[in-house]
Amino acid sequence: MKNMKRRRRWVGGLLGVAGVLGGVCTGWAAGAGTSTGDFLSLGAGSRLAGLGNAGTALIDDASSLYWNPAAMTRVDKQSAMLMHTSYLESSNFSQGYYVHSFGTKGNLGVGLNYFSSGDLDRKDANAADDGSFSPNDMSLAVGYAKKLGPVSLGAGLKYVKSTIVDSASTFTTDLGVLSDPLANKKLRVSATATNVGGSLKYDKESEDLPREFRLGGSYLLIPKLSLVADMAFPQSDDNYLAGGAEFTQTFKDAWAFAGRAGYSTRTAGDVSGLTGVTFGLGVSRGALGFDYALVPQGDLGMTHWIALVFKH
Repeated sequence: MKNMKRRRRWVGGLLGVAGVLGGVCTGWAAGAGTSTGDFLSLGAGSRLAGLGNAGTALIDDASSLYWNPAAMTRVDKQSAMLMHTSYLESSNFSQGYYVHSFGTKGNLGVGLNYFSSGDLDRKDANAADDGSFSPNDMSLAVGYAKKLGPVSLGAGLKYVKSTIVDSASTFTTDLGVLSDPLANKKLRVSATATNVGGSLKYDKESEDLPREFRLGGSYLLIPKLSLVADMAFPQSDDNYLAGGAEFTQTFKDAWAFAGRAGYSTRTAGDVSGLTGVTFGLGVSRGALGFDYALVPQGDLGMTHWIALVFKH
């Protein structure tokens, strides 16, 4: 009975923290408008890219610093992730994340994102060629997470720099909360608030970063099949739902395989052609894994997300 009462208090505390994060984010809704730094919303790694960019309650590797800082506590010792994708047209996106566990003292993570738009033609006032320029964006993050009973809390601080012709930079914060497994150890729930505070200012124009509040859940339907769903509330866009399924199979000699599929209402119908759906697979042996995701962008083409993941 005492354990049940204690668990109810912790679940109530989790809902309370989620409510605080929701309050922070709904507070900015009245000022909703345009945002900049859109590369911050592209995701991290290839695993959740194959799940429709859902899984803030599922992620358990180094990319957790991006998706949900609190989930860094799911890294037992250490984890690293390197990802690259040749994005649309001549742009490309690269990432590196690392999380280290210090046991009961908590987990510490660092991460780097770099997005390049490639070389673009520059025009002068008479629309004549005037060389080229290379817009790019980067973010450098550091985060900390700690487990408090059956709840994990985490926070990340990010330095963001964007260069078009001139450069602008700022600092912003990510916050997260994650439950231990509930409902016979099948369910986890999460809440995150990303890019809280900070804006990029070019000349006299200042725009907020793409702030977003999420509620997430992951459910182990059967021992090898997990379902995930995230409900997102962006400041500068419509609310959207993302979800997916991941099937895993373990073989002899520590080999494992994962198949993934997802869907997001955020990208569905943005352009003509196939959008919204995503597909992915993963192969691992021991601590080293390879993840791949295929993300259709309609008539704009396909993007291929490739990541190497180390976790033990």
